[in-house]
Amino acid sequence: MPSFFKLEALSMKIFNRAILLFLLCLLWVGCSDGFEARMPVSGKVTIDGKPLAECKVTFMPKDTRRPSNAITDENGLFSDATTFSPGDGVLIGEHWVAITPIKPPPMPGEAFSSPGEKPGAAKKYVAPVPFKYGMPKESGLTATVSSGETNEFTFELDSKFK
Repeated sequence: MPSFFKLEALSMKIFNRAILLFLLCLLWVGCSDGFEARMPVSGKVTIDGKPLAECKVTFMPKDTRRPSNAITDENGLFSDATTFSPGDGVLIGEHWVAITPIKPPPMPGEAFSSPGEKPGAAKKYVAPVPFKYGMPKESGLTATVSSGETNEFTFELDSKFK
């Protein structure tokens, strides 16, 4: 009878180790956020050769997956694009790109200034980015985000774009 207890103790050790291994595997798999692979992107946005500050750069996947957004700084530079959580990157693949100002246009009667406005001139709001750049499929801007590569993009906008 003592050998039976030894066999039972050995079986329990194996069973406990198997359970521990199973739990470790679950923990390892659980470390992923469960979303598709993303890559960091960076770049610069200019308009008429000058940096475009305080604009949102939107990467819209051509296959209708979730879009990503980044914001340009005072030098027109962007990085830390967000898809699911802050700074997690852009989904791999081909994207249409839209660029829009992050500040809304002024309300009627609100004081404002427009790019290139002469002092004392009649106030007329001019958007810092032509409207068409805000429509991903019509903007003419595209980007292909690749795995394992430096994904750096330059978007040169024209203020006369119709």
